[in-house]
Amino acid sequence: RTDRHHRCHRESTQCGGGSDSNTPAGHCRCILRGLAKCRSLSAPAGKQIQSMRGAAHACASHTTNPDACASQLPAVFLQYGMHRTASTLQFQMLCVIAMLLDPLQAHLVQCKYIPMNVGSCSKAVFQNVTHRAVFKTHITSCPGLLQSIAQKLQLKPWPWVFVSASNQSALLEDGRQEWQPTAQRTSELLRAPVKYVQVTSILRRRGHTHVADYQPIFGLSSEQIRDLSEYAELYSVLRQCCGFEASSSWRQHLQGSSRPVGSANSSSEHRCHIYDLDAVERAMMHTRIYMRFGHTHPVKAPHALGVLNGSMCTSRNKVV
Repeated sequence: RTDRHHRCHRESTQCGGGSDSNTPAGHCRCILRGLAKCRSLSAPAGKQIQSMRGAAHACASHTTNPDACASQLPAVFLQYGMHRTASTLQFQMLCVIAMLLDPLQAHLVQCKYIPMNVGSCSKAVFQNVTHRAVFKTHITSCPGLLQSIAQKLQLKPWPWVFVSASNQSALLEDGRQEWQPTAQRTSELLRAPVKYVQVTSILRRRGHTHVADYQPIFGLSSEQIRDLSEYAELYSVLRQCCGFEASSSWRQHLQGSSRPVGSANSSSEHRCHIYDLDAVERAMMHTRIYMRFGHTHPVKAPHALGVLNGSMCTSRNKVV
């Protein structure tokens, strides 16, 4: 058993995975079966698309739910959302999740924004993907187009689509299953199956605890969800309260507007005035997520924020 563990750790690392000393023997065998597929599909240097096929067939995680090992997670996650639906929050959470799925290869995770240009949703999106990637888009036709391209390229499993949306009708009293109707309607709109929808009305009610919805989707452990929730709580404050892409009402306040902040009736109000933003930023830099992945660009310099240094937020707010 010990020999299998060492082999499992050694070979899974070579294939872009990871393992720990507590991995059960049966779980290790599962990993090695995934590695066999990964090795058979691995490509010579420079053939990025073939390499992406190999990453997709490798076991997704060796430190989380063993059931996740038997599943095949895609190498690409797509995030779609209209402006001001907290799309950047979902994008950032997916980037961190991609790192949690394979911590030893976190530096290889790509998190990119697809520009609003004609022809930007093309085969070229996949060409430089060597490991796992998360793409963010505001283009409605993009998820369907990329799913079709992935099918032609035989990139299975196909990319998973995650959506941020505003939909008040999705609320249910139990507060648990309310996003599924929105996912069904959005799948029809995008012409692509939607894995999960982050609904803004639900997000306002549940806050950072909504990240628990990702646990069964990715097979994350309870500890990983706690770390992700801690990170999401602090990231949400900075995202809403820092710089030119902060909450519109907070930006108005920074620019000298007499409009009162903290209005309970405002859906865009985030009560930024109650926070010591430097303290929030420093706290974020001491989260387990940052301590683990702060060497990667998506965590060191989150999208729409900039490089965290303990005073980035207040410095940006001075020039809003």
